[in-house]
Amino acid sequence: MVYKKVNLTGSSTESWEDAAMEAVERAETTLENVKWVEVQGRGIELANVDEPEYQTEVEVAFEIEDTGGMS
Repeated sequence: MVYKKVNLTGSSTESWEDAAMEAVERAETTLENVKWVEVQGRGIELANVDEPEYQTEVEVAFEIEDTGGMS
């Protein structure tokens, strides 16, 4: 099996957990075979927003389908 990883950043005005889930939910709508997610970092945006915005960076791993090209 081969996996590919992409980094995404979710945001929420509620919590870091909600921000992470926002990124995961988006990944699952655009990527197939999502296998796991690792939290890479967290932050809070304070400038240019009406209320603090929690941001969570996640690394999403998904399985690359075998095309049968290599033995």
